[in-house]
Amino acid sequence: MRVLGIEKYRLSGRLKAKALTLSSFLIFFFGCFESEIQQNAASEPTLYKVSNGAWIGATATATNSFTTNGGFFASSTGDSLFSFPQSPAVDVIRGSLYVADPANNEIVKLNLATGTFVGALGYVSSNFGNCPSSGVPATWCFGGLFKGFMGDGAFSSPGGIVLDLQRSFFYVSDSKNYRVAKYNLLTGAFVGAIGALNGSTGTCPSSGVSNTWCTGGRFATSSVDGGLADQSSIALDITHGYIYVVDTANNRAQIFALASGAFVGAIGAVAGTTGTCPSSGVTPGWCTGGSFIAGSADGALNTPGGIA
Repeated sequence: MRVLGIEKYRLSGRLKAKALTLSSFLIFFFGCFESEIQQNAASEPTLYKVSNGAWIGATATATNSFTTNGGFFASSTGDSLFSFPQSPAVDVIRGSLYVADPANNEIVKLNLATGTFVGALGYVSSNFGNCPSSGVPATWCFGGLFKGFMGDGAFSSPGGIVLDLQRSFFYVSDSKNYRVAKYNLLTGAFVGAIGALNGSTGTCPSSGVSNTWCTGGRFATSSVDGGLADQSSIALDITHGYIYVVDTANNRAQIFALASGAFVGAIGAVAGTTGTCPSSGVTPGWCTGGSFIAGSADGALNTPGGIA
């Protein structure tokens, strides 16, 4: 039975999932439960909290907390409701859990200990709380229904989330807007984005690739250095100051300077170059100007997904 969600285990618990983070940690999965753990159908993605391999709760429809009431959880929209939750990120300092919901075009913030809904970000189409009736909220808000949109602070199928707890920023792979966006971790305010552009009403260039976090840009799919196409996962190297992006449809991984957002290089298999990449074969390291293709050789990539 296929499932979607987030499990939480203690270190003494048995692992039933694909990948893990931290010590008392969260696990995102898209796989199969073993029989002793409760199962839901693929159309009912849920958020789970598990201790020592035993079921203790979920957060979704109307619960607004981790619960042990044996609820049946369904795909939906609204506060504490999820349609396709993925890419959980944990702020252990402030006790917050962040979840991307690409089907609902929002980033959700929850209390890490209880699962209580704190707020959400994205482009609001209607509201019944303190979210604006339309447009992008200035901070985390409740009571909003979100839709895919392309402006600053909006999302269109947001995927990966990573947190910079030292500098209080978080980054989102905004897949169908073909950009990586930067936000203030405390307020949720939009800071800027990087990617290839075809228009601007702000600090972004009107064409080409932004070499810094910029505002007001209209981003488009692109295969040039720093351009993105259905990018998925992202990862941070805080020590050396880099952000890594899995550029899925371009069959490559890219590296950017974390502080500025400037393109540094890419890796994968190439079939041409205008820069430091080889004219063919697999790149020996991070390089520029490559025309990347899918491949199966060592070092080549074919619609890559995750990065860690």
